[in-house]
Amino acid sequence: MPSGTTKTDAPTTPEVYCTCRPGATIWLTGLPSAGKTTIARELARLLRADSRRVEVLDGDEIRRFLSAGLGFSRADRDTNVQRIGLVAEVLAR
Repeated sequence: MPSGTTKTDAPTTPEVYCTCRPGATIWLTGLPSAGKTTIARELARLLRADSRRVEVLDGDEIRRFLSAGLGFSRADRDTNVQRIGLVAEVLAR
């Protein structure tokens, strides 16, 4: 196992090695219904089991509350990503 890496055991998943440092942000991207939220929730569960602080920022929830009123134009999508990035930065401090 690499230095600074911790092993997280989960009975229903293969071994997971995390090299996350305090204040890390993990950004999952992909097509709609590709499993991003499912992966994020499972990863959060594993990290919490390792006593790590975790917040999952779900894109649908962010768009509904933080980015309400934005459409899907290139400019609006860029604004949405900037807002999510700012929230992630604040949470990672």
